[in-house]
Amino acid sequence: MSLNLELVALAEKIALSAGELLLDRPSKFELDEKSGALDFATQKDHQSESLIVSQILAQRPLDGLIGEEGANKESESGVTWVIDPIDGTVNYLYDLPVGASVSQQRIEKNTLQVWSIRLQQTHSGKHQNQMELFLIIHQLSAMIQ
Repeated sequence: MSLNLELVALAEKIALSAGELLLDRPSKFELDEKSGALDFATQKDHQSESLIVSQILAQRPLDGLIGEEGANKESESGVTWVIDPIDGTVNYLYDLPVGASVSQQRIEKNTLQVWSIRLQQTHSGKHQNQMELFLIIHQLSAMIQ
């Protein structure tokens, strides 16, 4: 099974859009506790996931979704997107480097393919004008029975 470059390009575009959204840090954070005091989401987690979901569904309405902040849609196409809108919410709160990832999985002819694009902030801080961002693509294929 080959890597679908159209899906990779879409994930890259969406990850960059989410990264731009995260550059606009709020002056005050709203926190939603999830499973405990150290597991929470900010308004930016929710905004980022909403942006990612809307952009995926605009282009791929039959695809499934699993989002860390609650997005959930069963796949009608065999493709499921896994969304982590801010990987490192605590770091984001303290203006330390964070990441975001858009991953995809599909099953075709008894082969599971999983890949992800990770947008990683390498520098941050109040004295930085801009973040450096890079994308990583991982692909894993495995036979299933």
